Amino acid sequence: ELAKELKEELEYINIISEKQYIVLNDYINRDIIGIYYTENSLSINILFIRNGKLLESHNKIIDVVSSLDEDLSSYLAMFYKNHEVPKEILIYKTFEGIDVLEDMFDMKFIIPEKGKKKELVNMACNNAKIFFERESKLIDNKNKRTKDVNKELGKLLNLPNLSRIELFDNAHLFGTFTVSGMVVFINGEPCKNAYRKYKSTKDVNDDYHVMKEVIYRRYYHA
Repeated sequence: ELAKELKEELEYINIISEKQYIVLNDYINRDIIGIYYTENSLSINILFIRNGKLLESHNKIIDVVSSLDEDLSSYLAMFYKNHEVPKEILIYKTFEGIDVLEDMFDMKFIIPEKGKKKELVNMACNNAKIFFERESKLIDNKNKRTKDVNKELGKLLNLPNLSRIELFDNAHLFGTFTVSGMVVFINGEPCKNAYRKYKSTKDVNDDYHVMKEVIYRRYYHA
């Protein structure tokens, strides 16, 4: 399984690192867009071809919120506001909003049916799939490690149902403007909406009593 994963990784690196590989001999600047999608996620791979050469690649995974076409159109609109707009873009199929993008950026979307251009679109779609599978595996492994560590910590602390952890630390500016911060982890993952900052009533360099005050204020009504 590890060998297969490394092989796919190497293939992906080879694809995006062929900076001097002439892929089209008409020397037209164009982008190749490939996608791979599931019910909830859309993986996008964009190949940048300049003067016939494959220069680099861009990858992104976004959540499907509205519909595949609408979310793809919205992402490309934001992307090309901040990136060079080529003369033409090759893509696997038409989608809702393609006319708006063409008018907005004065470019042309083309859906090739055969030949080298079709092969490039297929390669971009395959890149998008490889990237999605690799990132999904990394996320799954990270989540598993997080859950395992949280479970092990619960055993060490004799807390079989450990779910929420709150951590405190204090800071001050030369003994004044003392504040304390609370960060929260739920099931091993940071929950930033629950973070809190407390301004201490004690403007002194006294971590012990500042911590005492903040913990009292946090848990008195909890």
